[in-house]
Amino acid sequence: MSEHATRHAPPAPARLDVSKPNAARMYNVFLGDTNNYAADRVAAEKAIEAVPGAPKLARSNRTFLLRAVRDAARAGITQFLDLGAGIPSVRTVHEQALEIVGDRTRVVYVDYEHVACAHGTITIEEQGVQRHAGMVQSDFRDVEAVFNAPETRRLLDPSRPVALLTVALWHFLADGDDPHATMRELSSRLAPGSRLVLTHLTHDGASAEQQAELRNAEEVYARTANPMFPRSRADIAALIEAGGWSLLEPGLVQPAQWRPEPTDPPAEPVDAILAAGVATR
Repeated sequence: MSEHATRHAPPAPARLDVSKPNAARMYNVFLGDTNNYAADRVAAEKAIEAVPGAPKLARSNRTFLLRAVRDAARAGITQFLDLGAGIPSVRTVHEQALEIVGDRTRVVYVDYEHVACAHGTITIEEQGVQRHAGMVQSDFRDVEAVFNAPETRRLLDPSRPVALLTVALWHFLADGDDPHATMRELSSRLAPGSRLVLTHLTHDGASAEQQAELRNAEEVYARTANPMFPRSRADIAALIEAGGWSLLEPGLVQPAQWRPEPTDPPAEPVDAILAAGVATR
């Protein structure tokens, strides 16, 4: 049994059913944090059995996200909308942005899961950054609710560019849920010059062994509240194009291949099952 399974869960908030594992809390297990429950740790262990590199993949994903935030901030973007933000980890989007754009930083985190939102709100309050960041509890597919939430309206100016962060998000949306329609609606709310940051699970480019591991992981997640649906790179590119986005160089690549910086950790073999990209419109 790995170290993750020995960690203690925080008290479950009232009215929260923690008997079924949740993707955000499982991701939290992969990152080595403690904001998760027994069912999440059991499911995470099964996912690690299916894909032994899952914790490394989670860290690669996080490193890419923060690098993309830095790149957007250096390009002059000060507003960030983080969909499916999950549970705050050691390094947050607002902390990264504050280092570059300072007082102009505005970040809205969105997640439908109660624990993620509760911990996000606590983190923002404890850090005293309410002027710069806020938490919204909503399903990202309800675009109207996301953009009309009081915290979104308080923090984001829709007439100015926004970095739309959709990291490890779209592969939890089935084709039957029409992700293209959601992408189009989200994109229609954003000003020209905005950016889309995306990672998505894929079988393309993976070895036969990695593809088998990913299929095993799909079976694990099918028994959770968040089944996942890896897509081909062509389908991921089509999803991006559906919102009128154009990929920036170097295109759709493995996370560590997107504009790496000297201090970044090296690429991991498991990165082959994750496509990453940044686009603009």
